[in-house]
Amino acid sequence: MRASSLHEPVFDIHYNAREEGHPTSRAPKIRYAMVISVIAPRMPTLYEEVLHTYSAQLEALTPVIELPITIET
Repeated sequence: MRASSLHEPVFDIHYNAREEGHPTSRAPKIRYAMVISVIAPRMPTLYEEVLHTYSAQLEALTPVIELPITIET
């Protein structure tokens, strides 16, 4: 998409509980987060603009567990 064609773009996420491939209302609620990377070479201030626009809604995540990461070379 071209940035010039977007007006106040958003990215909403929603958890849909499933049980054996079907929707369910019996599943326990879970806390979740989504991490994405956005590359916009023609907009070098994108990060700062997002922080400024949503500073009241964004908060830094603090890990509560540590996962081992194995990198194969």
